[in-house]
Amino acid sequence: MQAAQGKENVSYSNLLRPEVRYEHLRKRDEKNLNLGGYYDVGALLNFRRGSWPSENNINYSIWSSLGLVATYKKLLTLNSKQFSWDTKFSLPLLTYLIRPSYTFPYTDNYLEDGVFNFDRSGLGEKIVTGGNIVTINKFMNVGFQTGIALPSKNERWDYGLTYSFNYFQTNELKPVFQIIHAQHLSVNLK
Repeated sequence: MQAAQGKENVSYSNLLRPEVRYEHLRKRDEKNLNLGGYYDVGALLNFRRGSWPSENNINYSIWSSLGLVATYKKLLTLNSKQFSWDTKFSLPLLTYLIRPSYTFPYTDNYLEDGVFNFDRSGLGEKIVTGGNIVTINKFMNVGFQTGIALPSKNERWDYGLTYSFNYFQTNELKPVFQIIHAQHLSVNLK
């Protein structure tokens, strides 16, 4: 749940942010730094509780991006135990971005005369084709992650402690801005 505050109103939202990513990193011999690219598909779905009269209650950003990714891995030793420190940075370069109209939960191409109908036939196709190709000046989904993997007595798994930062911004139609800070504690199977 997230609160958004305007000049006169406060609105609370339920957010859902699914994302699927494929990364291809070029392994460099004996180097700790790896560079590569990624392809991802994701969405930021915002379901408002309460409403602002001039805006729709359901808004979304759907994207498909090509970008750059860099990782750094360093093996460290402490008290004769070895652990790894990993860092990753990613930045989208080219994105197909789908956003709804400002006051309706439909894309602008669906609201054109002769296209819109009340039974919503053709809506799925118009949403998929209603996006724009944008670059980093209009869409940012920057990710940074760093963490350590601590050894355990069992060699088949270790503990992980990770910090993640994500900066999401788009200026298409109504601007969206989101920053996420997260800490993760995990058990990693080898």
